Amino acid sequence: MKRTIGRMALAAAVMTALCAGQAWADDELPEGLKGFSGQVRGVVKGKGDGNTFAFKVGRVLRVWKNNEAETPRELVGRQVSVGPRWVKGEDGKWRPMELHVAFIRKLKVGQELTLEIRNEEGNHFNILELTKEQRQWAARAAEGEGDRPEREGDKPSREAETQRVIKELRAEIERLKAENAELRKRIERIEALLK
Repeated sequence: MKRTIGRMALAAAVMTALCAGQAWADDELPEGLKGFSGQVRGVVKGKGDGNTFAFKVGRVLRVWKNNEAETPRELVGRQVSVGPRWVKGEDGKWRPMELHVAFIRKLKVGQELTLEIRNEEGNHFNILELTKEQRQWAARAAEGEGDRPEREGDKPSREAETQRVIKELRAEIERLKAENAELRKRIERIEALLK
């Protein structure tokens, strides 16, 4: 009996680690990769709690201007944990982008795809943006349509997806405006110090 309980506890601990994504990612991200921002191609290696997945990077396709990684090409061959981008809602609370969550939930292990990702902290990456096709695919999943191709009568679902994307873009614009205002303040303080 004690052995069975011990085995069950061990199995629960392993499952918890797997679901948390800790067992998926390679060891600590090297300093030269921290702050990576760009477009990569790779394969889904595992799925977690519905909001994260293990992703093995096969190629770095592009590096964005806001990239902070010194050696971004070292990401090739690494397995990382990827989750949705987080946005501040109208109520002031942070939450994952619904479309990103729907996209992640629809992914299959072994699926090859191209993603725009950014490393915010640790060994975890967030999706920056989905392609038009990925957004449409995820929107159909979010509306319970699965893999059914779009039909003529699907106009209301396209409109709903458009409204959702507009809402997310407005939230992103507000975040960028706030970030821009903060950067302007910093520049003004530095300029004042230089005078």
